[in-house]
Amino acid sequence: MWTVPPALVFDGLQMGIRSSIANEKALTTGKYTFREYPLPYLGKLPERTAMLLFLDAKAEMPRITWPSTVSTVLKEAINERKQVRPEYKAFLKMIFANSPLPLIFQVLGSVEIEEIIDRLIGSSLVWKDEELALQRAFPILYSSLRPLITNDEYLECVRKVLEYVLNQSDSLLREYPHIEEYYGPPRESKLECFPLWPLERGITTYTKDKKVEDQLECSEKVVGENRKLSPGPMLVMCPHRRPYGFRVLKTPESVRDVFQIILTRLGTHMPSTVIYDNTCRFAVYSLAREPNRFANVRFVVDGFHSFNHKSCSHALRLRSYESDPLWHL
Repeated sequence: MWTVPPALVFDGLQMGIRSSIANEKALTTGKYTFREYPLPYLGKLPERTAMLLFLDAKAEMPRITWPSTVSTVLKEAINERKQVRPEYKAFLKMIFANSPLPLIFQVLGSVEIEEIIDRLIGSSLVWKDEELALQRAFPILYSSLRPLITNDEYLECVRKVLEYVLNQSDSLLREYPHIEEYYGPPRESKLECFPLWPLERGITTYTKDKKVEDQLECSEKVVGENRKLSPGPMLVMCPHRRPYGFRVLKTPESVRDVFQIILTRLGTHMPSTVIYDNTCRFAVYSLAREPNRFANVRFVVDGFHSFNHKSCSHALRLRSYESDPLWHL
């Protein structure tokens, strides 16, 4: 009986002759088209960008109407000279990051962590007793809250923002999964080789692919296409670089490939962490299509590629988790 590894590393290469794989059949697609889910963001992309420029002292404060909970925090955070108070800067950068709200904190689905969150937004968390647990579970949230703590308490307006973000996230992540028989049948393809991971299901199609990703802007690389070469394999490894298998790509490397590998082979027993150089787009792609299945997956970028993700949530960076045994990647 095989077990799902706690963390998976994905990487794609370009090599080979396209004509040698052009006629091979990919995974079977179901007859139904699933609707995509709208992802919750804080404002629009231009509004978040304007706020990040203001927080970096590169522009004046924009005149934007935010949800009432966010507006209240901004009133506390901005002084009479229209400057950000230093203790609020990390917290505001966190909530205005260019990522959907579920990726701001990256809440994992363990009972212990859910209890910490309940106490945090319910004002019953004793900071001095649970500071270490909060730091381990939510390092980004901890580092942004720590400057705001006075006498083991934090402002009510900050708690309201946390509650707003978490409620918006839960409304997406608690959606019911799609009906199993609507996916394609699990028929193996010669383009994939995963000896320990038999197919659980085929793939399906989703609506409005491009519109879902309009809210995301990232400086991460875009892989180019070479007409003479196939994109090569998509490798799946453990953090110690031991391979689990590969997919031969027929089109340029895409987050769709990572999504399909996980959904078709591990969709019932998901890994706790996925490491990929373009994980911000992969997370958006996955949560818009299968939020319930990916609700407890932590999406992170390896240390080498994290420098390309300048405006994404810091919770997507592996280096943000100093206590994580995978920090070296």
